[in-house]
Amino acid sequence: MAEAPPKFEVKGINHLALVVGDMAETTRFYTEILGLPRVRSRELADGGQQSFFEVSDGSIISAVWYPETPSADPGIAFGPFGGVDPATGKNMAPPRGTKTSAAGSMHHLAFDVPLEKQEEYKERLRHAGIPVTEVNHHIAYGYGKQASHPRELPTDAEAIDEFVNSIYFPDPDGRTFEFAAWTRPLVPDDVTHTPARAARRDEA
Repeated sequence: MAEAPPKFEVKGINHLALVVGDMAETTRFYTEILGLPRVRSRELADGGQQSFFEVSDGSIISAVWYPETPSADPGIAFGPFGGVDPATGKNMAPPRGTKTSAAGSMHHLAFDVPLEKQEEYKERLRHAGIPVTEVNHHIAYGYGKQASHPRELPTDAEAIDEFVNSIYFPDPDGRTFEFAAWTRPLVPDDVTHTPARAARRDEA
């Protein structure tokens, strides 16, 4: 009988990212109704916003909002995994028109794993035939700029901040899954944006 492969040391859910139709209303729901603190926010490259709400120590629900997010529609459940760029190892963009799935749908699911295990887990997924990205360091610098690896940073980069490392891979249905590891605690200064209202999609 073949020996069972070692298990991944999945410690729990790192964060669950959900596409929302109104960031302000979502923020009110999580903070005022559910009592979950908003521990980080950030602007996305395409004019969207992302906010992080803490469920428990290290467990997060992330709300993602885009100006062009359509209203919820049955059957539009998630944005598919775009694949891995063989030249860079980065997550490729999904097919045009599928990135911003509907409000109320799944964006991606992230599992919390040890930071020092990410390279090992990446190779184990590849060995199992699962397409997986290189580690994305999510390094923010300057105003709204991001690098996936320290070697991509310009020599004159300012306000460098790295808060999470990630590898991405698809589930059998094409949803994007992630093994994520925090690199530092989130602090009050990580919340920097006013929650967007649904009306912003008409103003874009």
